[in-house]
Amino acid sequence: MKPVPEISEVTEPYWRAAAEGRFMLPRCNACDGVHHPPRRWCPHCWSQDMSWAEMSGRGHVMTFSIVHQPPSEGFEVPYILAVVKLEEGPQMMCNILKCTTGDVTIGMGVSVIFETRGDIALPQFKPA
Repeated sequence: MKPVPEISEVTEPYWRAAAEGRFMLPRCNACDGVHHPPRRWCPHCWSQDMSWAEMSGRGHVMTFSIVHQPPSEGFEVPYILAVVKLEEGPQMMCNILKCTTGDVTIGMGVSVIFETRGDIALPQFKPA
């Protein structure tokens, strides 16, 4: 079984939204910056005045690696580990699903898809 992330008070809204099929990230009410991963303060201006906003779920691949050695049981190799830059600005590490290892490219457009792991849904991406 693949590992599941620990849910904290700060990340709970992110995981709850993902379980509902919505891709939400924190948005700073002071500077309008969006960030990932969720945290108590804005990494752009340090304000703690935050709210949650639904993201478009679209982005592009900044970089990627093909993983051939599984980090733990439950992972089928090879798989694509990538950094995706979201349309809203933040970058996040994720897997690219529904794509062969030979088809992924830098700059490729992607859209969010949710991978169920136990009781949570993990935002991942697929080719757009």
